[in-house]
Amino acid sequence: MSVYVSVTGLRLRGFWVYPRFLDLATRAMAAARSHQGCIYAGARSVRRIQHTLSIWERKSDMVDFLRGEPHANAMRAEDQLGHGTTLGWECETRPNWDTALARWTEANLRAEHPI
Repeated sequence: MSVYVSVTGLRLRGFWVYPRFLDLATRAMAAARSHQGCIYAGARSVRRIQHTLSIWERKSDMVDFLRGEPHANAMRAEDQLGHGTTLGWECETRPNWDTALARWTEANLRAEHPI
């Protein structure tokens, strides 16, 4: 059975945006965790980059979540909060945090505008 994996990373503009980021991220994470098809959703800060890892039964479940209000609200605020990148892929097994972040980091290093 394959799964769809999404990893995000956001570098905040500064400490002053953290309260707003935390409010939006908390709402979006709660929505992701309760959304149909979500197998796992979690967040971590690594080297001052705010990361999310979500694993979905199907890509279509993740896309449906993206269109929802909590995620849309967070995305509308991204320019004010900082700069981020996202990586998504299908795979046969659930990656752990280390594997997912390594893949995100590798892709981000190759990106035109890395964070």
